[in-house]
Amino acid sequence: MKHCVRKGDSRMAEKPHIFWIYTENFVATLDAATWLETTREIRNMGWQVTLVGVGDEPEQTIGGVAVQHVAKPDVYLLRQVIFHARVLRMLYAQLGSVDYVLFHQMSAPWVLLFRILLLLLFVRKRPKFVMDTRTVPMERSDTRDIKSRLRIKFYHLMNRSAHYWVDGQLAITQRIAESLGIPAQQLWGVWPSGVTLAPFASASEQREWTTPIELIYVGALHYERNVHVLTRAVLLAHAMGLPFRFTLVGDGSARADLQRIAAKSNGVIRYVEPVPHERIPEFLGRAHIGVLPFPDEEKYRVSSPIKLFEYMAAGMPILATRIVCHTDVVGDATYAFWAEESTVNAFVSALRQIHEQHEQLPELGKAAAAAATNWTWQASARKIIAGLERGTQSERGVDMMRILAITTVNKNSPSPCIQDQLDELKRRGIMVDTLVINQNRKSDYFKMMGHVFWESLRGHKYDLIHAFYGHCGLVGRAQFRVPVVTTFQGSDLLGGKNGAMHKKDGMIGDVAARLSNSVIVMSEEMKIASRREDTAVIPFGVNTDIFKPQPRSEAREALKLSPDTSYVLFPWHPSRAEKNFHIVEAALSLVREHIPHVQVVTLFAKSREEVALYMNACDAMVLVSDHEGSPMAVREAMACNLPIVSVDVGDVADVIAGVRNCVICERNPQAVAENLLTVLQSGERSNGNEKIATMNVSWAADRVLDVYQATLGEQSAAWQTVKNSSPGA
Repeated sequence: MKHCVRKGDSRMAEKPHIFWIYTENFVATLDAATWLETTREIRNMGWQVTLVGVGDEPEQTIGGVAVQHVAKPDVYLLRQVIFHARVLRMLYAQLGSVDYVLFHQMSAPWVLLFRILLLLLFVRKRPKFVMDTRTVPMERSDTRDIKSRLRIKFYHLMNRSAHYWVDGQLAITQRIAESLGIPAQQLWGVWPSGVTLAPFASASEQREWTTPIELIYVGALHYERNVHVLTRAVLLAHAMGLPFRFTLVGDGSARADLQRIAAKSNGVIRYVEPVPHERIPEFLGRAHIGVLPFPDEEKYRVSSPIKLFEYMAAGMPILATRIVCHTDVVGDATYAFWAEESTVNAFVSALRQIHEQHEQLPELGKAAAAAATNWTWQASARKIIAGLERGTQSERGVDMMRILAITTVNKNSPSPCIQDQLDELKRRGIMVDTLVINQNRKSDYFKMMGHVFWESLRGHKYDLIHAFYGHCGLVGRAQFRVPVVTTFQGSDLLGGKNGAMHKKDGMIGDVAARLSNSVIVMSEEMKIASRREDTAVIPFGVNTDIFKPQPRSEAREALKLSPDTSYVLFPWHPSRAEKNFHIVEAALSLVREHIPHVQVVTLFAKSREEVALYMNACDAMVLVSDHEGSPMAVREAMACNLPIVSVDVGDVADVIAGVRNCVICERNPQAVAENLLTVLQSGERSNGNEKIATMNVSWAADRVLDVYQATLGEQSAAWQTVKNSSPGA
């Protein structure tokens, strides 16, 4: 029986309506894409959005997005009063259909007055007022005038007072929410900046990787952003014989000085007036490296720089200062060149690294473009919708199960298979909050343990904590009020069992398994390692909307692969020692004695859509790892009917049992080569999709809910909300 949980009331079954207030002009603002592109994506998801900004034309379509305009007079202080009076009059006219009002701190006092007015008028149907915080004041302490100081005090006052009267808040990053002290129960969601991939992909097509190496910065040209420091570094590097040119596009307080420097630089530094957003890909296509020279200050640490994602989508390696707003996105990827601090010497050092690796820049650019697929405006729009829905359900007091998911990744969102599972639980009506730990910063584990502990002291907020990975199980166990379910994925439990890598991970996982109320693992081997009879074996479900059979010829054409070559897929990074890529290379050398045109395809840092294409384009997949849990790649390959040659590891033998053209072999080059040769010579696909189609995300979610039921108890109030709303209840 499929478990489901009731959603709110009938009115929310209709198309929700967001009234979104923006206090600037969309044409004249560099970051206008934040609102325009996100609005487009939210509308594509079936929601209605009235996007209101500053302008003289009542209605206008900008970049294909329809917006409403309200005139704002150019009179200090009064302009905000008049603008918001006009906007709120427009809102009042639509009040019957509006579900959410989104606004920036600048609009807060006027929206508060409007809310008070609705209360005085006894208006029954009132929207939810949600403040969206995306910036903190950007002025430096040594350059503030009276207006700047008033503006900063105003922002701080709005942030503090909002805790007492808004229905909920959204934020650009978790860091900014923590910096501003947004109460956890009032933080409905976090949505970072993003990018629309298609327009920026065109930049890669027009780029020529020649010398000199072209750097580019697009954005506000303020002194505090350190563009002038990088400019001096480029001139110094050029004087040292390093072939660089630097183009600056934008406007700001440092503009005049930068123009003077450019005029005297003999073309090394070039200044370009601000351009419309749709022209930015054109300029990125003429450059090789995107730069982000920001200093390590709080206002930058908490940000999510839109230009980082646009540079990546344009297929550009990145030159950036090593601060968390950059490293949270890039992690340890090789397409970034880091300046350890925002000084001339640090930038020159990074420029030397770029010059030394100039031949690798095209490949690094491809890696950046692949990583950009995780940071789209579509993904941000989904986070806005999820936040608004979650907040509304909480505000209504709908009787629902609520869980805290804890996961560890090197980006700001869970891995795809975890996200699929959480999204499915949300579709069943369970409220899910996600706590993400950056695995590259060990201090984050202790910080989040403190967070979990203090949240438990605040009262009963969650019914259950679901931790993904053994380390996260210990984080969840920092309290004992709420039961903990821990999902182990492989080396976090097996690491010490096979004498393989990750011995410490295995030891930590062993402790976490003992302390957790319930344990989920990927395979029977892992269940034995857990030393618990009640451990549930539930591998992650396959996203069959993405991984499904497709004609091999179409997939190869899309990827520009030769129709006459035999391709063997190895969907991991070759440098991962436990994956034994050297065995694959040796086996292919033997295969080439019979099939000369055979080539291995290694996949990493690719979107799932790209992986699915490769799985349909290749002739076989090979797996020779020392240890695995229940490798997703195997089941995803089966969903695409890709033949598999694998050693007996994890649950692979059970998963591929009875599937045509999928075989188990010994872990040595000769055995792999013999079986791979048989598969390739047959020229047939597998019938794996027939077996794997039922093991989808919904299938896995049903079994996870069974674990929740066993953990909470049949009679618990939280489980009753699930049981009573299941079909037939």
